[in-house]
Amino acid sequence: MNIENNNQTNKNIVSVKIGNITYNLSTSENNDYIKGIAKYVDSKMDELSSIYSNLNKNSTSFLLVLALNIADDLFKQRQLFNKNNKLIEELENNLNSLSNKNIELEKNVKNSSNLCDNKNDTIKYLEDKVKEITLQKDEALSNIEELKSIINYKNNFILELEEQLKSNNVTSSIQEKDETISYLKKSLEEKLLIIDNLTDNLNEATIKLSTIPDIETLELEKDIKILELEEEIEKLKAKLENN
Repeated sequence: MNIENNNQTNKNIVSVKIGNITYNLSTSENNDYIKGIAKYVDSKMDELSSIYSNLNKNSTSFLLVLALNIADDLFKQRQLFNKNNKLIEELENNLNSLSNKNIELEKNVKNSSNLCDNKNDTIKYLEDKVKEITLQKDEALSNIEELKSIINYKNNFILELEEQLKSNNVTSSIQEKDETISYLKKSLEEKLLIIDNLTDNLNEATIKLSTIPDIETLELEKDIKILELEEEIEKLKAKLENN
């Protein structure tokens, strides 16, 4: 800031009144700004005049006291400014810290949401697995019932053949009996071969059925997994509440 008490050095001349004396100040500053400073100095002189009534406004002592008071105001304002700057810096740091915590909370909320989705996916997978195994067991039991029916048919067929053999022993000639027996033996062998194949299928189905996990075991595994996921969700909720 450049202020001079003349009208030679700068085209911008501001007239101000301080202590009942008018000064023409040459300055590059804004007029209102200069008048504000002059008004402040004038009010300060009036304030000190009421306190130091024994001092002449134009005396060196009075002007020294005025300068000291103005300097005191300046230093206090500077200290206040520095204090406010420090406070603003602390507030900005707190704001940044809160922003970071908010970001962390948002991540935790997102992780919690993902965990809930994973829990639902796991439950759905286990339920689908139980349905699949149930269908496999039902199919195997159905095959077993079918094989039992075929075995019963085999037994009935054998009984029928035996009855026919007995009947042929009585009513037919030896040659016819032998031909009939030969035919019946051949048919019996074919039926027995079919029965053996069915028996093998039954054994395979029984082995397959024995390897299928028990539904109660799967239900227990599902319940344990759900409990683990719920505990993890509760931990995340507690962490969010603590933050």
